Amino acid sequence: MQGALSGPMSAPGREAAAATVSAARAGRLLARLLTEPLEGYEKSFKMSAGRLLGNRFLVGIPAAQMAPPKLFALCDELDMPGDFLLRLQHELGGADTIHFGFEEGQGSGLFKLYLEYWNRLDRARAGGEESVLLHRAFKWDALDHSRRAVADYRCFLRLSREQTLQRIAGIYRDDAHPAFGLARQLVALAAARTSEKLMYLEVSEEGNPRASFDLNFHAADFKLREVEVQLMAMSRHYALPAAQFAGLWSGIADQTLGHLSGGLSRDGRDFMTIYYDPRG
Repeated sequence: MQGALSGPMSAPGREAAAATVSAARAGRLLARLLTEPLEGYEKSFKMSAGRLLGNRFLVGIPAAQMAPPKLFALCDELDMPGDFLLRLQHELGGADTIHFGFEEGQGSGLFKLYLEYWNRLDRARAGGEESVLLHRAFKWDALDHSRRAVADYRCFLRLSREQTLQRIAGIYRDDAHPAFGLARQLVALAAARTSEKLMYLEVSEEGNPRASFDLNFHAADFKLREVEVQLMAMSRHYALPAAQFAGLWSGIADQTLGHLSGGLSRDGRDFMTIYYDPRG
């Protein structure tokens, strides 16, 4: 077209193109994984200051169903960094479940692979241990390998509900933080719903200040709609565009709450993530 500009794409244009490529690759990955025998399947949305990330998933496959050559070929297709692949080969032994995840960000997309060592949890309980490493996760941007991390998820086995809440308040460094308030409300609701102990994990990443928690609410069998007021309050706390949050919420309100995760991200921003079962 006469008068049209040619030349390098602008930075926002490059970011949008990168996000589109990553999201398309993630869609193909998800479709492929859903043909496998599943250990679990969750979607999630993540809130932080002025930012709502809604294209996120986590799929678990029994390790016995994912032969190492098949796993390594899939990692290669997702452009896992070479040193991550070598480390994965070394640490794969003993894993009971392999989880694949994706998080679409602004101009990027992070792929994730978690090794879950459930057998360690059973041994730690039998041995009276206070905590145990339950997951190791490799996270990378397939289009920018400078964006990557290795995360450890440590499960605390012997905390009371009050001790769990104290640790969450310590992560936020503020027991008046509204995200801590939401965690406290959900723990109280779960106590009225089930006597089963909530699984509590803390997350750290090598080489950065991330500090976060994860609380599993599957046993309480909540629908997201039951905590709509609280989640709407959180969306206002993070100054999310009302229309954007409403658009996401309208499609997921009747799904079942899986996990609540939150704390400080690798860039020091506080965040909260809600995991839910997309199948109802």
